[in-house]
Amino acid sequence: CVCDVGFAGGENGTDCRPIVIDDRLCSLAPAMTNELAWCVHTHTTAMCLNDAGPPHDPRWGFSAVPVSDSFILVFGGRGEESLADNQVYVLSMQYPGVTWKRVVVSGGGPTARLEHSAVIDGDRMIVFGGISVASGEQLADVWVLHLGVWEWTHFFTGNEAHFRHGHAAVMTGEEMLILGGNMSNGECSDEVWTVHTSSGTWTLQVQVGPPLCRPQVYQAPSGSLIVVDAQSFDALWTLDTSTWSWQSVQLDLASQDVITAPGHISL
Repeated sequence: CVCDVGFAGGENGTDCRPIVIDDRLCSLAPAMTNELAWCVHTHTTAMCLNDAGPPHDPRWGFSAVPVSDSFILVFGGRGEESLADNQVYVLSMQYPGVTWKRVVVSGGGPTARLEHSAVIDGDRMIVFGGISVASGEQLADVWVLHLGVWEWTHFFTGNEAHFRHGHAAVMTGEEMLILGGNMSNGECSDEVWTVHTSSGTWTLQVQVGPPLCRPQVYQAPSGSLIVVDAQSFDALWTLDTSTWSWQSVQLDLASQDVITAPGHISL
C-alpha cells in the first residue's frame, strides 16, 4: 500500500494530522512516535488512528454514529469492569475486515460520560448531555468534534431544563432534535426540543407527548420519526416533524418474546 501522507507532529504523536491521503487503507508511524497508526478515507474526511484496539470490555450507554457506509464513530459508555473514558473509537467495516481503532483527537473534549447522545452534522459530530462518570451528575453541555481536523470544541451548556440522560437525538435540517430521556426529577421526559446547530438556540416544539425514558429513533425517508422506548418496547410512536404531532402504533406483542435493552444502540 503506497500513500502520500504527511503529519504535523506533536509530542508522542498526540497532535498528528493527516495532510494528504488517497482512498486506500494504509498504515505508518506518525512523527515522534513508534505507535502504529492507520489512515483511512471516509469519503469526506481523513482520520489519524492509533492501534489501541476496541474498548476493553463490553459496554453500554455509549453513542455510535455512522460517518459513511463503512465507518461508525463510538464515544463514551462504560463496561462491567472499567469506567468510561472520553476516547473516540472507529469501527471499520472495510477491508481487511471488521476492525476497531482509536482516533487521535485534540482539544481536551467532553468528560467521560454515558447515556448521552451524538449526531453527525456535516463534518461535525455533536455530543450532548448524559451522566458524568466522575461525579454521577447529569450533564447539559454540548461538544463538537470537527471531523476534518479531529479537534473538540465546547459549543455551549444548556439551562436547567436541558439536563438529561438516556435521551435520543437526530438531525433534521440545521437543527438537532432531542426527545425523551431521564430528567433530574427522576421522571421520563415527554418534551421534544430542537437546537439550532449554528446559533445554539433551544426551541421547545412539543411540551406534552409520550414519556420516553430511553428512546431509540429511526428517521424515515418521509421525514417522520419512528420511536420506540428501549426500556419497555411495549409501544411504538411516529412523530411528524412538520406538524409536531405524535401518533401511537399498536403492536401485537402477546406472542413475542420481547427483551428490553436499555443502554444499547441500534443503527
